[in-house]
Amino acid sequence: MTALFTLWVSGLAIAGFGAWVLFDALLGLNWALWMLLAAAGLALCGGVAERRPPAAIWAPLGLACALAAGAPLTADRLFGVLIVMGGLLLLSAAMLVARNPATGWLDVPFVMGLPAVAVVVTLTEAARRGLELLGTLTSSRWRPAVRGGAAAVPVVTVLALLLAGADPIMAAARDTLVEFIERIDFIPRLIFFLALLTGAVGAGGVSLRAGAVPPTPSAAEPAARGLGAQERLIVLASVAALFGLFLALQLSYLFGDPAAAVGSGVTYAEYARRGFAELSTTATLCVLLILACGRWSASGRLDGAGRALSLLLLGETGLLLASAFRRIWLYEAAYGFTTARLYVQAYMVVLGLVLVLLAVELRGRVATQRLVRRAAGLGVIALAVLAWWNHEAWIARQNIERAVETARLDATYLVWGLSANALPVLTAGGDRLPPTLAAELRVRLLDRYGPKTTVRSCRWYEWNLRQIEASRALLGAGNLSDDMAHSPAAGRCLRLEVRPRSR
Repeated sequence: MTALFTLWVSGLAIAGFGAWVLFDALLGLNWALWMLLAAAGLALCGGVAERRPPAAIWAPLGLACALAAGAPLTADRLFGVLIVMGGLLLLSAAMLVARNPATGWLDVPFVMGLPAVAVVVTLTEAARRGLELLGTLTSSRWRPAVRGGAAAVPVVTVLALLLAGADPIMAAARDTLVEFIERIDFIPRLIFFLALLTGAVGAGGVSLRAGAVPPTPSAAEPAARGLGAQERLIVLASVAALFGLFLALQLSYLFGDPAAAVGSGVTYAEYARRGFAELSTTATLCVLLILACGRWSASGRLDGAGRALSLLLLGETGLLLASAFRRIWLYEAAYGFTTARLYVQAYMVVLGLVLVLLAVELRGRVATQRLVRRAAGLGVIALAVLAWWNHEAWIARQNIERAVETARLDATYLVWGLSANALPVLTAGGDRLPPTLAAELRVRLLDRYGPKTTVRSCRWYEWNLRQIEASRALLGAGNLSDDMAHSPAAGRCLRLEVRPRSR
């Protein structure tokens, strides 16, 4: 009974809180709080089953909570979608490994089916747990309590309605309850609550019951490896020789600056764009090549030489990746910073860390599944860091600093290409710009955040730091009406409602 009680109490708490703060609400503090509660409920159910929460769930649950913490720290809708989707996927992964850390559903051949498997397993387990609860309540032990509760409800309801006529507090509670039931969103909110309850009970039930997760389809090892040890050496040595020749012949081009040389015939755009596309793609393919050679080649006495060549190839790939990073940095210095260019650099940092992890794995037999999971974890961490860090404000600041020196500014991109995260920098940066650029930036700001933009107060659980900063920046810049600037809502939770860009 302890396990059943824990499961349903935690499920009701997760569903009730979610129906309160998530339904018909904007993303903000609510998602971070709900994710924390959902992770705690899943860990609690796993702890009941195993006496303590299994160690395998801490990584996905921790990443899910870290990612959710970015929800109240960004006003970018795309990041909001990624945070929600990533959090749900990580909860699904934690559910699947709760009772079976070695489950094959997180392995490379089957990871694409993780969402479908998680949904099917959750719905099946929720139905099973519902029938289990029904059977428990109709048993001889609990039947008197159920009958007594069913008889008490109408009696207490009638008496409470009568007493409400004699007490103002009870009358207010009655009116509030009636108003809530009569609201048009009562039925949709109830459906949302039931959906959350189904997910919470299903996920918690899976972590409680051994065998709830179906085994993965058999993935038998091939009868013969695709490459022998000698063929593997030839492939790796050929690629390493090619990389070495390329680095030797193009050293000045890779790390130099031919675009700065007069008469070179190479523009910054050609230098950076062509270099990045080729070098970053090569680095990614090199990682895949080493993994493929390790997985589909036979073991033998040449393994040491194969590992040495793989490490040499990783070192050369690191040089190519460093060169690609420098090229995009030069491109930003020449043409300004954008989110796309910053995301490219973030990808290269993650790929560089994956190279380090792969080098560590090469001490022995490469565990491809473990490496892929760690690489995915690094990707989630990178996304969380970008959500926590107001990178769009940093981009705006860097472009304004560059415009002060060069008198060149893409105001259209800064206003329309960046979200409200950048508004405090944009509204304050006009004072430092030349008059012509400042006027252009002001026109673009009024075009997007002009009279049709409104600011409304929000509920406490919709709190979003970047939305509040953006709203106050517009109020301070005079883009909004005086009534809004002096309203009581101006110091509390604020939300911008911005009109879409006209086509």
